[in-house]
Amino acid sequence: MNLCLTHFCRLALLSSLLLSLTGCPSAPEKPRVFAGTVDASSEPLSVKESLTVISWNAHKPMINDEWYQQLKRVKKQFQPQIAALQEMQHLAGFPWQVPGYHWQFGANLDYGQSSYAGLMTLTRNPVSSNQLLLSTETEPVTGTPKAGLISMIPLDNHQELLVLNVHAINFVRDSHYQTQLTQWRQALEHHQGPMLILGDFNTWSQSRLTQLQALTDDLGLSPVTFDDAQELTQFMGSALDHIFYSCQLHLDSAQVLEKLDSSDHLPLLASFHWQQCDDKPEGDLQ
Repeated sequence: MNLCLTHFCRLALLSSLLLSLTGCPSAPEKPRVFAGTVDASSEPLSVKESLTVISWNAHKPMINDEWYQQLKRVKKQFQPQIAALQEMQHLAGFPWQVPGYHWQFGANLDYGQSSYAGLMTLTRNPVSSNQLLLSTETEPVTGTPKAGLISMIPLDNHQELLVLNVHAINFVRDSHYQTQLTQWRQALEHHQGPMLILGDFNTWSQSRLTQLQALTDDLGLSPVTFDDAQELTQFMGSALDHIFYSCQLHLDSAQVLEKLDSSDHLPLLASFHWQQCDDKPEGDLQ
């Protein structure tokens, strides 16, 4: 058995064990987005101010008070305008609302009794529309999809920032991974304006990295590079989490928040300022 297949089997076994501990989810009957706001601004996002974003796979079995306290510390210290969170929970009563933010939650797992898991995007400014993209392929064992959550954020220059929060499909062959990337491409390719794609891409092989880079190159996006790249959450030597940005944004700083260890993924933080598009910078994935 080759190395990749061995790791694939281990991942599948881990998935089976997780199901035995957390209960069996099912696929949602249809794409469903929950949304709300807690004391957040009603003004459009300003292009005169810097933009700070965070991407963090919260790891649903680990979402507890420690994780929530760390999220509040991130909010206080860095004041991100956008937070893209993966493996979040939406439970009866929904305890994870964050004051000062609008929130959108896209469910890709249905646990029954009004309990879901999926993607959550927090924004300081209003969202004009959203769309949940459930993968057409499903993962083995669970038979459930992964997802991408699009949020359209109005800007004060009359454009809209498209934010795609993603959790890519795992435990499947490369052709199924490509199917989800193609789904994202079709949803994004006609957008005229700035764009961010961020989240857990499950890029644990070189072939997946190559497929993802082809997508982001076609969309004219650049990868955020990290000076502390060795701290990125990795599997089989490849980083799983990424942030990509369009030419209307200039990267000022980026860091992995390695002291926040309440999840099995470390959060990524990036800060930008707005600019006019010129020649697209290019870069390779880390």
